[in-house]
Amino acid sequence: MKKRPQSALALGTVILATTTLFGATAGNASAAPGDDAPQQTLQGVLADLTAQHGDNGGGSFDSPEGQRLLAALEADGDGRSGASVSAAVVPDAVAPAATTRNCTGTFNDTSATVTLQESNASIPWSVRLAPANASLGAVNFSNQSFADNYQANSYQPHNEPWNYWFHGNLGNPFSIVRSSLKHQMHNGSSVSFLWFWHSIARPTSGGYAWVNCTYRPGVN
Repeated sequence: MKKRPQSALALGTVILATTTLFGATAGNASAAPGDDAPQQTLQGVLADLTAQHGDNGGGSFDSPEGQRLLAALEADGDGRSGASVSAAVVPDAVAPAATTRNCTGTFNDTSATVTLQESNASIPWSVRLAPANASLGAVNFSNQSFADNYQANSYQPHNEPWNYWFHGNLGNPFSIVRSSLKHQMHNGSSVSFLWFWHSIARPTSGGYAWVNCTYRPGVN
């Protein structure tokens, strides 16, 4: 059973409709960050974040938005077993809003700098945490990647210093979480990435970053 950072983050799959959750529109958001609303699903929280901040962003678990995300991660992890907390395919997933953003480039936010470089064979990524994370010390770092509502079995959590150069790769095709099948991305596939990390010493302190993009390997 995969270790869960204070529950969050068995997350190793939580993000689920990432490829869908990130893509929800403002109309799908059920509450603004910081509101005393009923517990939201991870998908709902991420839909809110995307509606408010766009196709990429990030923050700290110490913020109101981060607390909502952390609570959703913990809720999704309760009562589940194994390395993941959500299904590889989301039956009721809503496709992400159309975006012209390709899966290549550098995406900066207050929590991290993300770099993507798509090709026909894969989407390599790297993440460098912002200096604001220095107080976390050593962190447990995780990633969830999705394409066309399928979650990839592509990354195992790492324990490293906060300023480590975290990197990984979403292959094409990629193995689907909890399945013997693989999924082949195509030109125009909707892709979502979620990265999250927490302090080894203080599991409830950490941060997150996300990027939504459209796979167009022939454009770059």
